[in-house]
Amino acid sequence: MRHSHVAVLLALCLTSLAYGGDGRDPDNRQSGNRDDQAVLRVFDGQGRYVGPLVAFNGARVATVVVANRATIVVPLSRTTNPNDEFSASQYEWGSDLISTAYYPSADCSGPPFINGDSPVRPSVTLRVGATATVYIAPDTDSSTITVLSYGEPKSCTTLGFGHDVQPPITAEGWAPESTYPLTQIYPEPLSVHY
Repeated sequence: MRHSHVAVLLALCLTSLAYGGDGRDPDNRQSGNRDDQAVLRVFDGQGRYVGPLVAFNGARVATVVVANRATIVVPLSRTTNPNDEFSASQYEWGSDLISTAYYPSADCSGPPFINGDSPVRPSVTLRVGATATVYIAPDTDSSTITVLSYGEPKSCTTLGFGHDVQPPITAEGWAPESTYPLTQIYPEPLSVHY
């Protein structure tokens, strides 16, 4: 089993721990639970619980979110100050777990192509300035999509045009069914604690 599959399955198991309890204890801990069962949790800028903190793709941290009735994994990044120094305690919604977004358009416009073999609903998280948005795949089988560009609008690489450019590629994946405005629903900065 791939490491990413194991990490996401672990995240789903941890989600059940985070939501566990019988409602009598405000911290959702039942009497007799050991401290080693505590789960790090992600909270938004208003102190609201978002989901459990999980490791994903070996080195990235993420959280599990239920968005538009779909369970997805959303990456986090440490915030930086104007000198590009990282915060020790504050996070923001990160760009996708993959390094590059792929588009069926020739200029990196419109919704991105969603690919990947996630054990939860496939999605792509894109950050443009202060706004992070998740594009969520439909609950259908994948289809073949032609990719004509990749990157982001500021640094878009077009495929299939010019002399030294690779031809368009086809891949299995999904056109997004819905979007989820992360920064509107869960404002930044994010924090992580028990």
